[in-house]
Amino acid sequence: MLIPTFNTILVEVLDTKPCETMSAGGIVIPEKVQKTPLFKGKVLAVGPGYWTHDGPESTGSRVPMCCVVGDIVWFRPQDFYYVNQIDLGQALLPDTSVMAIERGE
Repeated sequence: MLIPTFNTILVEVLDTKPCETMSAGGIVIPEKVQKTPLFKGKVLAVGPGYWTHDGPESTGSRVPMCCVVGDIVWFRPQDFYYVNQIDLGQALLPDTSVMAIERGE
């Protein structure tokens, strides 16, 4: 299993439905006008976060991650990288790309 570093998250990509490129009436929709959907994934592993420095004399503090293992996250498709291993359904992305988190109540 991969172990993410810094503020990186390893997800199993669950939903990657592409944008509609043609309207119901048969009109081709240009790429600039298409709405880009968010992708959905299950968090498999998270990095430890990254360090922030408040000044030259400061030791800094660790910024916590936005999600935990098992969360379902919605993220921007332009910000992730597929893991080129046996399971192509896994991707790495920075935690700043997570737009929403689904958690059980």
